[in-house]
Order: sequence, then C-alpha cells, then structure tokens
Amino acid sequence: WAHPRYVAGHRMNVLPKALARDVQVHTGCTISALTSTPNGWQLHTTELADPCGPFDWVISAVPSVQAAALLPDTFAHKQRLSDVVMKPCHALMVGFSGGIDCAWQVLEPQTSPFTWIARNDSKPGRDTRPSFVAHTSIEWSDANLEREPKTLHAELLDAFASATGLTAQPDHVSVHRWRYARTETPLGEPALLDAANKLIACGDWCIEGKVEAAFQSGLAAAEHLKAAMATGKAG
Repeated sequence: WAHPRYVAGHRMNVLPKALARDVQVHTGCTISALTSTPNGWQLHTTELADPCGPFDWVISAVPSVQAAALLPDTFAHKQRLSDVVMKPCHALMVGFSGGIDCAWQVLEPQTSPFTWIARNDSKPGRDTRPSFVAHTSIEWSDANLEREPKTLHAELLDAFASATGLTAQPDHVSVHRWRYARTETPLGEPALLDAANKLIACGDWCIEGKVEAAFQSGLAAAEHLKAAMATGKAG
C-alpha cells in the first residue's frame, strides 16, 4: 500500500466508547416503532412495556433497510432510503494456540471466497496468539446468505487454508453474518435531514461502506442538527 492503514488499539469498539464517554447511552434495547406526540417522539422497544421519551429529535444511524422499516411514512426522505442497495458479508474468525509461520499482516486474495484476510494479532494491544479475520466477497455471501453460519465452517476453513497456505487445525472457529455490511449503491449525500418532523437518517450507506464514511455521515448529521437548532427549528 502507498498509504498507512489505521486500527484501534485493543478493540475497534474503543473508538465509539471514547466518543460516548460523556453521553448517556442505553444498550440492549430494540427500537420497534416511533410515535409522534405533541410533546415529541416516543420510542417503543421490544424489551420494555412503556415507551421511552418524549424526545425532541430522533437520529437514525442504522442500515438503510432498517431505517426504512423504522422511520415513519411522514419522514420526508422515506422513498430515497429504498434507492440505497446494501449487500451482505460473512466473517470467518480463526484462532491458533501458536506455531503459525506467517510474515504478512493482510492478504487480498484474487480467486477465493475471501476478498480480505487480516492477522488480528499483528494489531496493537491484541492477544498475541495467532488469529485471523477473513471477509467474504459480496457474490459469495449473496449466494450463501440464508445458510446457518455454523454450517459454513468447513467450507470457509478450506478456502482459508487455500488462500493462506495455513493448514494447521485452529483452536477457535466462528462465522458471523452481516446482512447489511457493504454499500453497493450509496445514497450520494452524507445525511438526510427532515427538519419539519425533527428526524435525521445517517450511516455509512450514505457515502460508502467504510468506517470513515460512517464517521463523516455522523458528523454531517450533527451539523444538520446544530444548524436546525440555531434557526429555532429544534423547539
């Protein structure tokens, strides 16, 4: 590569955790519906009997397909959400107790179910035992999307061994499926603002399916909110 690649130390989730240090965050709640009331938005969850709220604004930062299902029909940009095309990806995660001879940090196979294989133990602050994450192509994941991830272990392990030359039996194997991992057709602008209804939609799908795009979209959503509040539309 002609440019450096950056990773977060320890785990990638340290980035949002650092950003959320001074913010009250509730996790483990599945938002199932939004209700507009005279006092603001009520958020209904599948876990709680009573709705949460009221809230002045709602910012959706989920995949476009989920945003289209969640945001009400009154959302000014509802139709545009269906223009975005998102695609799946599978991640094979393998770990070894040791004895792996591997000098590289990343592979980008050209003829394989995988398009990206990274050595996790080469990243700063990670477990020093050899471990790898391999991401499949859009085409492979599309064709295998509805198969149970556990049934893919043997097939993907064979593909991993073929791509890397590492044939030792791993101590840990798991496969994770992301239905909305990659953005094939992006929105084409950083975020969607509906000031009249006090709704914003953002996400990597607005720009491209990368973590940098997610950050840029979130920043654009914040700028939209600040501008709306400055003009008195936030109530």
